[in-house]
Amino acid sequence: MFENEFAKIEYIEKDNVVFHVWKKECHFEDYRKPIMESLRLLCEHKGSIFIADARNGFEDAKEDVEWGFSYFLSALKKTGCKVWGFILPEISEIEGEIDLWTKEIQKNFKVIRATSYEEILRKTNKQTNRKDNMIKVADMTDLENVTKIVMKYRKFYGVENQNENEVKDFLKERIKNNQSQIFLAFDDSCVVGFIQLYPSYSTVSLKPQWILNDFYVDENFRKQGYGRKLMAYVKEYFTNKAKGFILVTDKTNETAKKFYEVNGWKTGEYDFYTFFYG
Repeated sequence: MFENEFAKIEYIEKDNVVFHVWKKECHFEDYRKPIMESLRLLCEHKGSIFIADARNGFEDAKEDVEWGFSYFLSALKKTGCKVWGFILPEISEIEGEIDLWTKEIQKNFKVIRATSYEEILRKTNKQTNRKDNMIKVADMTDLENVTKIVMKYRKFYGVENQNENEVKDFLKERIKNNQSQIFLAFDDSCVVGFIQLYPSYSTVSLKPQWILNDFYVDENFRKQGYGRKLMAYVKEYFTNKAKGFILVTDKTNETAKKFYEVNGWKTGEYDFYTFFYG
């Protein structure tokens, strides 16, 4: 959180929103410092919504507008932000300023104008139609999507020397013959994350022990709950179907280890890897 005499900026986790409130008129360094704090939070929370409370808004200096268009909007695109909301009265004294910004912002973002924070959230949900971040088990209809993912991360699969058609045939056989289970997370129709597990049968149990060895969330959609939802879906899906789970990750990957532990996995050491047992 950041606050000074000109602005207050905070990340509201439950809504995945970076909320920027202008308190009073400012220009140049006083104007750009709060905006940079918003950008820092937007970078930290990839794909979050940006809401600016401009009810105390003001006409920007020409230099600040130019800086905003050339630097801030360009940097904002890299954060995965898709929605920019303005909180304004129904009739604002700075309509010309808002129109100027809206025209430029709409080139890359959805712009929502409303009289309250809650109204922007309602309109955001209606416009994006995210269907609660859909998670599903991949089947043959998802072959194209899965192929694109594996092509992006194919060095992890040992297929880095294969072309797209060869990778597609490889995955087709795995899905068709249940040699693996693949779970996908969607944002609208776009796949933003997946988990792939392999069965490992023992002689003492008819239920397989599943090995979780592939787990990715697109960097533009991290810290939005996709990883947690994928994990929760996988555990629920395998209830009464599996003997247990083994998750393999590089033991030097502290970020991954922390994520798994927070999501209920227990840790043990073995050779180069850290194993997590569900």
